[in-house]
Amino acid sequence: MSSSSSSPYSGGSGYGYGYAPSSAYLFGRDRDNTSLFDDMRALLSHSVLSFMRFWRARGRRMAITTLRSSVHRLRQNMTYRRVVSFPHMLVLVWVVIMLWGERWAFHSKVESCRWEKWEKWVGLSSLCGTPSYIARVAGVFLRGFRR
Repeated sequence: MSSSSSSPYSGGSGYGYGYAPSSAYLFGRDRDNTSLFDDMRALLSHSVLSFMRFWRARGRRMAITTLRSSVHRLRQNMTYRRVVSFPHMLVLVWVVIMLWGERWAFHSKVESCRWEKWEKWVGLSSLCGTPSYIARVAGVFLRGFRR
């Protein structure tokens, strides 16, 4: 096969695409002669132009149609019977129980603790400032099983 009929990007076999691979060029610019900043700027401008072309052609129509469809579906699904259903009420009860058991119970116990009776900070509070306290909360399940 003659070299005049084969593409320079065909590898000499004549079955190439006839253009440079995408890694060799970035939006028509030779990557070896440009900086990373120039490449990123070219990518950004190409992306913005592509988006604007898409938005003017059919993107705006797609966005409006999707928004209308979503609002219609939301109106259908947010009825009283669907929102106040047995599974949703079970989840709500579970969330309240978890908050009570994991957060509110410990918070109320720590708040009701009289820290001033534990330690005397007379004289040291002016030197060190207001003391900070840490509550260590552990359950039986953390100690392991004893027989």
